[in-house]
Amino acid sequence: MGLVADKRQVQKFRLSIEVMLDSQYDLKKLKPTDLRQLQLFMAKTIGRQLTIAQVEQLYLRTNGGAKHREQFDQGWYEMLHFSNGSRDFRIHGFYNTDGYLVLTRVDPHHQYKF
Repeated sequence: MGLVADKRQVQKFRLSIEVMLDSQYDLKKLKPTDLRQLQLFMAKTIGRQLTIAQVEQLYLRTNGGAKHREQFDQGWYEMLHFSNGSRDFRIHGFYNTDGYLVLTRVDPHHQYKF
């Protein structure tokens, strides 16, 4: 789902887990250093109370296209991928109707290709 530009400017960035994560990129496979990278992303975004627009400007990965349509968990979604400022770490997800980024993959070593 796309968010209205005005909403992106004022709504705080939030993460949500509403679907089962991709089994190849779920939390159980993360090592302690990978979990620290996820925590770092949350600290840099949610912890700083950034808006959706600010997070997208700072951390949305645009190489190869920032967004793509993908079938996931019985639906088609506009998937986005974000970094935490490091070269390797990525999270993937889509925005729900409330504007939360629904987490679908934690990719600590940037291995997922779409």
